[in-house]
Amino acid sequence: MEPVLGKAGAPILVGTDGSPTATAAVRWAAREAMVRRRPLRIVHAFDRVEPERDGTAEVSAAVRSAQAVAPGVAMSGTVEFGHPGPVLAGLSQEAIMLVVGTHSGAGPLGSTSLRVAMHAACPVVVVPTAPAAPPSARRILVGTDASVLSDPAVGFAFEEADLRHLPLTAVLTWTAPGRSKPGDMQPLVYNADEVADEERRLLAESLSGWSATYTDVAVTQRVVHAPAGRTLVRMAHDADILIVGARGRGAVEALLLGSVSRHVLHHAAGPVAVVRSGRRFTRAVRIA
Repeated sequence: MEPVLGKAGAPILVGTDGSPTATAAVRWAAREAMVRRRPLRIVHAFDRVEPERDGTAEVSAAVRSAQAVAPGVAMSGTVEFGHPGPVLAGLSQEAIMLVVGTHSGAGPLGSTSLRVAMHAACPVVVVPTAPAAPPSARRILVGTDASVLSDPAVGFAFEEADLRHLPLTAVLTWTAPGRSKPGDMQPLVYNADEVADEERRLLAESLSGWSATYTDVAVTQRVVHAPAGRTLVRMAHDADILIVGARGRGAVEALLLGSVSRHVLHHAAGPVAVVRSGRRFTRAVRIA
């Protein structure tokens, strides 16, 4: 697995509406742009004509917030007319990453966040309104099922760990063996130790190629007999970012998020990255 550079000059894209949630996302995106040495594009999209405002105030405020935390990053701000979800999803075609806040309205996860997580052409990072300060024992956390559909998320996690000089914890969860598609029958009796051993083997094999590419990343492998969503949310308390795919073993590619992705987006306390299988994923090379 040779590292492949993304499109030259492709920015990190972040959406803003001037809210505290959006400001947190802008600041996170600015720091990420600094780490990745990428430009930052800040976009405010709205689909209602309001004579008293044209969106420039929101963009200007977002640019100032970004400059405060990443003064050396090249950045631009634009106003786009249209619903934020489709606008940001469309602009994601030219970005290496799209960052949004957790909500754009009532509830913990708004329609814009959910829509871009489902439809964006690049990895999407959803940032809470006030993400907790990074813990002293920092790490990157990725959830995987060891299938090829999880590979983009795992690759993105190795990249984040390498760029941030942090260790990586890869988590595979299981609840019962023997069922890979709807209608399959579960065995009435199985040996949990044997299943766990098999899951550990699958996890190690799925990570081996990435470890060979990112040799500086220290990896901890965890196999847990528990539901995936709740396990990842619990383990993410000391992670800089939780990374998940959108579909798992045996699933068909579709414009929908899986249950695990939805659960962590709704309940994780820190930033969550969703890297969809079948979507464009470009790897970066760390510059020392």
